[in-house]
Amino acid sequence: MANRPARTACAVRGCGGTPDSRNQQVSRYCKMHTCIHFWIPLFPGAQPCQLQKTPTDSVCQHHVECQAYSCTNGRIECRNPASRPGEPQYRRLLYCFEHKCEERSCETLRKLDVGGRYYRYCENHNCAAVTATCYEKAMGGGFCARHKCAMCNREIETHSARFCRTHNTCEWIRNERCTRRKEAGFALCVRHRQCDIDVCSELKEAGSMFCRGHTCPIRGCTAAIDNLVFKICITHRCRYAGCGEHQMIGLSPHCSRHSCHHVNCTNSIDLWAIFCRTHACTHLGCRDEAEFEGRCRRHLRDFYQREAEDISRTRLEEMEQRLKTRIEELEQSLASTIRQSDQKIDELQRELDRERSYRCELERELERERRCR
Repeated sequence: MANRPARTACAVRGCGGTPDSRNQQVSRYCKMHTCIHFWIPLFPGAQPCQLQKTPTDSVCQHHVECQAYSCTNGRIECRNPASRPGEPQYRRLLYCFEHKCEERSCETLRKLDVGGRYYRYCENHNCAAVTATCYEKAMGGGFCARHKCAMCNREIETHSARFCRTHNTCEWIRNERCTRRKEAGFALCVRHRQCDIDVCSELKEAGSMFCRGHTCPIRGCTAAIDNLVFKICITHRCRYAGCGEHQMIGLSPHCSRHSCHHVNCTNSIDLWAIFCRTHACTHLGCRDEAEFEGRCRRHLRDFYQREAEDISRTRLEEMEQRLKTRIEELEQSLASTIRQSDQKIDELQRELDRERSYRCELERELERERRCR
């Protein structure tokens, strides 16, 4: 029997595409109608799929269902970033949303328990705890945060809530190494959980070496209260002598009652004061904040008013003295001018008298000459 001639067009009626071919294997359909499982079998030994698909999908109708046992849901469809022009822009994962591992980057089937129930994650991403059935995501070492040892990547011991068998021994190392088991949820055994205060037999607070009554109540602090008298440790207690209140939040080492109210000031204040000596008004009895030259706004204004009055009074006195001196100088100058004028008048008067005498002499001479004639 003669071999059939090779197809030159896609087997789908009305499609003029060229049959897709890879590695000397030729499909009946073009790229837009060839099921992906013609090239990639679902499992080893499976026959290539000979069914056509729609151009917008990557698989045929037969392979669109989830590959989990007895599941008829559609396989997850997602965008294919590796697609080329002329190929479907989307591809199908092997499983539906109910059976695909919840890890975003994983496409594997979820883990199945002995009761036939699916976990949330696959074998690689689900917590591998043996002591309990866990449906949480695995972290380092294959266990979730609840079943992973706080010191390593092993599973926690049944008795403990934080550590594996290796690390589930008491962490007391002050004077001698303790080999007792830790109490569940604690780093110490029953014996070493007792408060470190000699006269106290209460159990320690979690994370502290002291009981609730002897541990500083400030959040995050595990130190003992100061001298067993104050309710706060020495680090968080107000530094003002005899004060047992806690420090203000921020830079000040004093409580709100003994802290200077100036911004970012760490000094203490005197009794009944509001500001420290550096930032308080220097005027006696004033409790306001100093704004300039050690004075508040009110007393600074009063100070400058008094200064202005003193300056004005001094300047007025200086002006009066200069005016008086000027008047005396003018009077002296005027008296000198008057004397000089009087002297000049006297000289002119004498000159006039001489002229008159000379004139009289001339007249007398003329008179005598007429008589002589």
